[in-house]
Amino acid sequence: MTCGLIPPIPEALMIYSIVNPSDDLTFEAPDLEIAALSMFLLSNGQYGADCQSPSDRGQDVPIFLAGGALTWWSERFDHSVEEAVGARAGEVAAALDSLVYGSPADRDAFIAAQAALSTPESRRRHAQEWADGHRSSDNDIAGSAAEIAANLRCRYLENSRSTQQ
Repeated sequence: MTCGLIPPIPEALMIYSIVNPSDDLTFEAPDLEIAALSMFLLSNGQYGADCQSPSDRGQDVPIFLAGGALTWWSERFDHSVEEAVGARAGEVAAALDSLVYGSPADRDAFIAAQAALSTPESRRRHAQEWADGHRSSDNDIAGSAAEIAANLRCRYLENSRSTQQ
């Protein structure tokens, strides 16, 4: 499913490692808010995100197995999760689409390999082979993230079109 939403390009992205019981994964987010929204939508608070960018340490999203996500959110942001998702859906979708199986060093190798490929089909095939080779569990976290991202793009486009009419 593609709906074509292209998020604004952030000036700098932080690399996060996802804290989960399955596989090593990383993703990119421009800030803590997008990282938190991504983890909330992907896992309903069951996964955390540790910022790996040296200059941005402390921008982590905790795991909320026993609840408390909304309290944590309200202590950091002056708007609701729902308002943030509506306002920043494209950025959340981009963060979810950036999930790569492996460590931050593995991510660098994946990105370098992707950059060397010349066609969208070869990049798609490489990404699938990478996921198959680096995912050790049946839980396809990156696949779930891609589905959520596609749904966000479609919903965001539908909402923006209806408000423009």
